Amino acid sequence: MGANSVKAAKITFLSMLFFSGIFSVSSLTVYFGDWNRLTWAACFGLFIGAVAAPEFDRKAFAYPVLLQSLAGGVAGYALGVVLVLSTVPAFLTIVAGLVLGGSAGFWVKHVQAP
Repeated sequence: MGANSVKAAKITFLSMLFFSGIFSVSSLTVYFGDWNRLTWAACFGLFIGAVAAPEFDRKAFAYPVLLQSLAGGVAGYALGVVLVLSTVPAFLTIVAGLVLGGSAGFWVKHVQAP
């Protein structure tokens, strides 16, 4: 394990923790007691954190687009599972997540925390 991979893991972990915390606190402040909304906000924060991590230090990540695409695919899979979708819609959410994650280099710099 090289120094860059450890640095990339730290950046990813801290980014996911930060964005999940920001989105969760925002959800708790506005919608206290709505635990489903809190779960959605935390998961969305984890996704944004994983996708945004390579944008903080591109040189620390060997394959930033791969990380972003996988994060999008996992988020799409989680969305399909939570919504109890059948096979084709679930597959489409995974594909949409992969595309959204893969294109994150273009749009993530425009996302504003709540």
